[in-house]
Amino acid sequence: MRWLFNNLRRLRSGLISIVLILTLSWLGVLQPLENLAYQVLFLVRGEQSWDSRIVIVEIDDRSLAELGRFPWKRDRFAQLLNVLARAEENIVAFDIIWSEPSAEDLKLADAIAQHQAVVLATAQDNLGVPLLPVDSLRSQASAMGHIRKQIDADGISRSIPASPPDRPSFAIATLERYFMMGKDVTLPPPNQPLWLNWSRASQHIPSYSFVDVMRDRVPIQAFENKIILVGMTATGYDELITPFNRAPPTSGVYLHATAINNVLQHKVLQPVPKSWSFGVLVFFGLGLSRWLDRWQTMTQVWIGLGLVIFWFGYCVLALKFGSVWFSVATPILFVLAVVSITILQERLSLNAMLQRQVQELWNRYYSDIVLRQVDESLLVSPQLSQQPVSMQRVQQLATLAEQFGRSHSAQAAIARNLSIGLLAADLDGFIWFCNPAAATWLNVKVGMLLQSQLVPNWITPHQWQEKLQQLTPFEVERSQRWFELKFEPLFYQPQDQSPSGLLLILEEITDRKQTAIALQDYADTQTQLNQRLTEINQELEAFSFAVSHDLRAPLRRIKSFSDMLLEDHVTQLEGEAKSYLNYIQASVQRMGDLIEDLLKLSRIIRLDMQVEQVDLSQIASAIVQDLKQTQPNRQVEVTIQADLTAYGDARLLRVALENLLGNAWKYTSRRAIAEIEFGVMPKAPVFFVRDNGAGFDMAQSGRLFNAFQRLHAYEDFPGNGIGLMTVRRIIQRHQGQIWVDSEVDRGTTFYFTTLPPNS
Repeated sequence: MRWLFNNLRRLRSGLISIVLILTLSWLGVLQPLENLAYQVLFLVRGEQSWDSRIVIVEIDDRSLAELGRFPWKRDRFAQLLNVLARAEENIVAFDIIWSEPSAEDLKLADAIAQHQAVVLATAQDNLGVPLLPVDSLRSQASAMGHIRKQIDADGISRSIPASPPDRPSFAIATLERYFMMGKDVTLPPPNQPLWLNWSRASQHIPSYSFVDVMRDRVPIQAFENKIILVGMTATGYDELITPFNRAPPTSGVYLHATAINNVLQHKVLQPVPKSWSFGVLVFFGLGLSRWLDRWQTMTQVWIGLGLVIFWFGYCVLALKFGSVWFSVATPILFVLAVVSITILQERLSLNAMLQRQVQELWNRYYSDIVLRQVDESLLVSPQLSQQPVSMQRVQQLATLAEQFGRSHSAQAAIARNLSIGLLAADLDGFIWFCNPAAATWLNVKVGMLLQSQLVPNWITPHQWQEKLQQLTPFEVERSQRWFELKFEPLFYQPQDQSPSGLLLILEEITDRKQTAIALQDYADTQTQLNQRLTEINQELEAFSFAVSHDLRAPLRRIKSFSDMLLEDHVTQLEGEAKSYLNYIQASVQRMGDLIEDLLKLSRIIRLDMQVEQVDLSQIASAIVQDLKQTQPNRQVEVTIQADLTAYGDARLLRVALENLLGNAWKYTSRRAIAEIEFGVMPKAPVFFVRDNGAGFDMAQSGRLFNAFQRLHAYEDFPGNGIGLMTVRRIIQRHQGQIWVDSEVDRGTTFYFTTLPPNS
């Protein structure tokens, strides 16, 4: 039985470490560390060779600069295929989705048919609906594959998801077509994820610019007997983080290129199953914990560090030469846990033994320690010599018992210089320790009874008995000064079940109390201000109702009577009288619009914001569609950048865009072909609305966002001067800014920002 107990004690650190690591793994705490270790593993391994049969045709920033904004017309891709068709035996794989029909589809389909080795990409939207190439392209393609990416929490794609044989991944579909051409390719097993063995940074992979290839600036021999991947690599498109490309990231086409490169070079990453890893850790941990118990602490530390360095080096070599991915962080943490718990277990055992030994010495030699020097051989029990080497240090600590008096003197000196009062007494109130602060405040000294001064000068007899029972802090005011008193129990002997004395802690809290009172006064003031603000808001709502009801009613009557005059007595009115009535109706309408805009502005000021991610592109498209319905015959070219989102209140942001786009629509009304654009600046989160309308002199821009300020005549461009003030108020509520740039007869551009993403 004793043998079994000793062995279990030696295995205890391993068992605890196993439970700890399994718990942390189940809770997901270790996954971020494993993700970080994965990146470090590849960086330490370094870049590897790249298969010369793979080249990339990049739709890069230079191609966009020369050929225009993406997406392009599909005849450009037909031109590319016609160029690549001149090279012998190549495969062209397009990492581009063509799910929407286009006028150039037949031209591109003919180019695909003539090339005879073209692989197209498929995908699915957020709802899981497949996004397939249009029928004309799909019928001519040699193969198709999905381009789904599995992105982990750290933003890195470590594998391509498994897929059925009839819907292979983009990389597998390309390799299958390459195999059909008679090439030597060993395809990976179907229905399994394809783990990526990142080879190098994307800038070190053979690639050519799309525009250079299309315009014959690249020798055609560069594409003979190649697998050619065509994909978007321009900044901001299809970004992809890899261990070698984090800042800045690379593009998604390199994920598929890496998968193809892994298969061709027989370097597909082989992750070691977690179940196997944990099984090995269990046996290794139990053996390590039993083995570590034989060594001293420093040796244990060096053993742990050596195992950590060995395991990391082994993982790097396995990845470099065998394409095998071992878990790194979990085994390292496991080794550190075993070593740490072994050392902690030894320290705790040492501490327990020390306490027992010191207590034994205290009980046996109390009077001798106070009166004379004690022989060291008498302070240590014989059993210590049978303990491990580190436990023998207890003998050195035991000899320090004779220093008790010196330690006590130091503690007393500290207590005398504290700013708080400390007083120790027996349960009957007899004071046996008192520092100067407590002596001054309570007017007591050692040897007196505590209750003789504390009662009734500070507390009543009833409170004295109550505080002794509860031992809870309480506050007392004396001579316009506040004190906090707290009783702590004192146990003179460790085996005592109930306290033998008490410690009184006395602290002056006058400043803290005054601060608390001031804070309460401030809170009361804030409450009153909030109540007043509520009353003001209620008054504002009442005023808005009065404006809406009392001002609109006379306007409706004026409008009604003028309509009756024009309809029923038109024959009795002369031309000038009709003009006057028309002026009256126009003024009524303008007054009604002004009231409506003022009410809208009032509602915007009071509206509670519901912050969420807002699709500005969708809102802008809906607004422009409404504007086109009002004037269907106008020639207006509207450009709205896709996927523009911002954080804010969708209702308020719609009002702001309605005013900005409405102004652009209004002030371009005299252009034969009006141009309106809504987008975002390329290098900063700044949105803009640009038009080629009437513009204005920037010297008057300071008046632009004020109420009732207009820079054009009402007859030229109707309006009441409230819209831009409303826009400015909305942007301010979104913690943003708005400014303008304009030139007379050249157009105007409004810039604005909204809430940052972490608001």
